[in-house]
Amino acid sequence: MIFGEIETPKLSGLNEGHPVWRRCWDWIREWSPNRPLGIEKFEGDRFFANLHQYSTKSVEECKWESHQQTIDLQVVLIGGELVDFLPDAPLVQAGDYDAGKERFLYEAADSASRIHLSSGRFAVFWPGEPHRPQVRAPGAESVVKVVFKINQTLYDDWS
Repeated sequence: MIFGEIETPKLSGLNEGHPVWRRCWDWIREWSPNRPLGIEKFEGDRFFANLHQYSTKSVEECKWESHQQTIDLQVVLIGGELVDFLPDAPLVQAGDYDAGKERFLYEAADSASRIHLSSGRFAVFWPGEPHRPQVRAPGAESVVKVVFKINQTLYDDWS
């Protein structure tokens, strides 16, 4: 997992020169609040941006997930949320892999680390890294967020 500020991604260890990250940062620089919500595909289902807005939830309502093939770059544009993550802790899988959503869901975990994704912050979750987004942060009832979904093989091919 990588966590940082969109103004200084290099400080978090993110290689801005990689074509995937460059494309994401170009999209972020071009974003305006008038941009329509929805999915914008760059490389079909292998690389796209999902711009969405939602109300954050209580921690009990939020689900743990991880992805088998997908890197998530989550960027909060307006508002904020808490995101829990478990870098090395085992979780109990809740059901089968959902190929349509390209994710595994998990039972609640006893302990986790937490980041506050507020406006201008980002987090990168690599395949297999469990995370639980959408948790209500104090003073932030809603969020406008873009999640870039990047297939690991595309990322590797462009390295």
